[in-house]
Amino acid sequence: MNSAPTIYYDNNFLNKKEINYIKDNIFSGSLPLLYSESSTTNDFVPFFGHILIDRNTNKSKSKHTNFFKKLAKKITKQYDIKINKFLRANINFTFPFKQESIFHKDHTFDHYNLIIYLNNSDGYTEIKHKEQLIQVEPKLGKYVLFKTLSHRALAPSNGVRVICVMTFN
Repeated sequence: MNSAPTIYYDNNFLNKKEINYIKDNIFSGSLPLLYSESSTTNDFVPFFGHILIDRNTNKSKSKHTNFFKKLAKKITKQYDIKINKFLRANINFTFPFKQESIFHKDHTFDHYNLIIYLNNSDGYTEIKHKEQLIQVEPKLGKYVLFKTLSHRALAPSNGVRVICVMTFN
């Protein structure tokens, strides 16, 4: 039996105050970023990232963590999804690159992925479910929420793609 994936999204969920917070803090030029050679194991797609919640310790590493946790709770409340534990969270800045990222799952166990788009870009997110390929266009104020599905980021053709990715169970 082919069941359709449960993918939740909203194209315009951020209010003016939240958009201003993102503009003033994430795009201020003062956000500490770390360079990584791969966005997932062995894909060699480089990006710059800001760790909100460390994937190894599940501990907050940023003064912006609570802002994004509140957004996650605002989103999941609409669908009666309870967040038991945040597993990781990162703000990723992806620039144009030639190689393709690989489809992956963020963990080897059941979990939710939440991607919040922090700017407009043409670097789509692709989500795989059996024979279906769902493409999500990044737009400021949009999110996509799904459970334990393979996904990947496509590079923007120019500029930068900025997202907050969070996983939780």
